[in-house]
Amino acid sequence: MGRTINTASLTKQSILAKVSQITIFSTYLNLSNTIIQRCIDTGELICSPIREDEHPTCGFRYDNKGKLKFRDFSGFFWGDCFDIVALVMSNIYNKEYNVSNKNDFIKILRHITFTFKDIFYGKEKDINYIN
Repeated sequence: MGRTINTASLTKQSILAKVSQITIFSTYLNLSNTIIQRCIDTGELICSPIREDEHPTCGFRYDNKGKLKFRDFSGFFWGDCFDIVALVMSNIYNKEYNVSNKNDFIKILRHITFTFKDIFYGKEKDINYIN
């Protein structure tokens, strides 16, 4: 029996070995890869994709450990791609998901693998993936 999404050992590292942080942010925030990359490269701010925002108050930046972070300077959000998946899932399922809770984090990782199942099954490649 082969390994599937349901039988594989899921970790942050196993997810990020297949899907880039930019792709996760892009998909869950419904933003283009180009917008995210421009924010990273230039420091340009954008209007928040997670709340009503009339003025650019959000941006992306890599921290010193190589984690891509999204920050809403209004104080609404600050976190990595796993934090944004937790926020989106909390809104979709009307239940709070916390990356610090082991059971919630496993559900977050599983949600990512199902969202990108074609990449995990080798049918597609992440265009943003840099190895």
